[in-house]
Amino acid sequence: MTEYFQQYKKYIISGIVFIAVLVGIVVGLSRQDNEVSVYIPEKMTEEAKNDKSVEVRINKFKGSMYLESNKRKYRRGDEVRVYIRMNTQGYNINVAKAVIYYPQDNLEFVSFDFSESVMTMKVREEIGEGALTVIRGKPGDTDFTDFDDGYNGVDGLLGIVIFKAKESGKADIGLGQESRMLLDDGDGTYMDTNVNKITIDIN
Repeated sequence: MTEYFQQYKKYIISGIVFIAVLVGIVVGLSRQDNEVSVYIPEKMTEEAKNDKSVEVRINKFKGSMYLESNKRKYRRGDEVRVYIRMNTQGYNINVAKAVIYYPQDNLEFVSFDFSESVMTMKVREEIGEGALTVIRGKPGDTDFTDFDDGYNGVDGLLGIVIFKAKESGKADIGLGQESRMLLDDGDGTYMDTNVNKITIDIN
């Protein structure tokens, strides 16, 4: 038994540390700190615009989370696949949160696809009125400068959002600034995460 423990000691400790950190981070995601600018679609309500949960703690570590689509023109009834990608700028992260806003008049949410996600653990998925929230994690060791755990890379796929095109018109699909990448440092430190929006045409 002692030999078994010694052999797998590193993995057991890493797992315990990750679970503890993950619990702290999920709680920390609701903390209110410094207010930053946020992409707010026109159809969001005044209550959503004033929601203080979009406030985040900013620091010197910069990264980006962005949306991509294989094409920008669709017909009504088409499947629309939107890819959520991340660039950690050389730092390890162990939790990522994406909040996606979309116009319900033009798009109908169908499903998520995480089969090829670089973040291997589901933490939370929420489906709201014109807003989707995804939080996923990957075990780390509280060292955000190494390359042997967590996620560190460019164009990393967090997940795919699948919509159905409904009504004709232009549809803005955007990430809110409450979308965050958290460093694998044991403290739940938010990266200064740039976000984007894309516009598609439905005919």
